[in-house]
Amino acid sequence: MLKSKKLIFAIAFLSSFFAFQEINRDPVKDDLASYINSEMSKVAFLENRAVDEYNSILGAKIKDDAVIFKKLTNNVIPVYAQFLSEIKKIKPATKEVQIIHEQYIKAAEIQRDGLLLLASSIEKQSLSELAKANEQISTGKQQMEEILTDLNNLANSHGLAIKIPK
Repeated sequence: MLKSKKLIFAIAFLSSFFAFQEINRDPVKDDLASYINSEMSKVAFLENRAVDEYNSILGAKIKDDAVIFKKLTNNVIPVYAQFLSEIKKIKPATKEVQIIHEQYIKAAEIQRDGLLLLASSIEKQSLSELAKANEQISTGKQQMEEILTDLNNLANSHGLAIKIPK
């Protein structure tokens, strides 16, 4: 009888201990850690590849529109479209992370649309489309930077530190 009371007491104690542990869990922190370390890290290479390709076009100061158009349509845009497709599959568990993720998708769509407009402007030789394309790409980039700040602030408010590349 004494052993069964000890067992019941131990079970009750452990149950309350685990319940207490569950109460202290931070679902946003867990979701954010998973989002950054697992979900987004799986697809980041696609965005990096598209951005590197895009920057190589800019950095090389290529004068031949046909070469720029080919690199955009064969390399940059398809890879960025694949990246966008993959991030749309990510479904964060908490509202806080969902909001940031939805903003990220919208910013990525703006950049993708800017890249498509850039290719179109080159194909049509349209300076007005070129200006709109550059504005869209710039807007998308600015929104991405704001989202990274929001992500960092959310992480800090839940006791996480993230490294944001410069």
